[in-house]
Amino acid sequence: MRAWEEIQEDLKWDGMWRDIYVQEIGAAEWRKLLRALPLWNYELAYSDPTGSAELPGDFPGAEDWACHLTVKVGAITLNCHFFLIEEIEFDFDPREVKVQNDWLILYEFLKRLGRLLDRPVIVTYENTPKAVIAEWWPGQA
Repeated sequence: MRAWEEIQEDLKWDGMWRDIYVQEIGAAEWRKLLRALPLWNYELAYSDPTGSAELPGDFPGAEDWACHLTVKVGAITLNCHFFLIEEIEFDFDPREVKVQNDWLILYEFLKRLGRLLDRPVIVTYENTPKAVIAEWWPGQA
């Protein structure tokens, strides 16, 4: 894990949000995530085109980008829009990561996500998966 002193520069507000990605996945990984999230004690809110709804047990469908999941991780609001079945993407406003403890809480979420799915998890600049700010790999502490 990168030290707070290093990471805070990459989280300074520049007009862009930051993204969290888990790539090269499929329906099984989405199912694991959607079934685990309610057990993780985060505040969740899910909506579909009809409005507020119960969190689905499976990927809601790529043709329906109107679905939205919010996960409150400490002071940070993560948003998932279900764009692709091949990747999980959350975005967040870096202005919500104000102090080292905010970063540590977010990083714990990354680790939890990566361990659940046995996949790398990366934090990047908005819509630029190759511009990695931080990462967690399976087997890493």
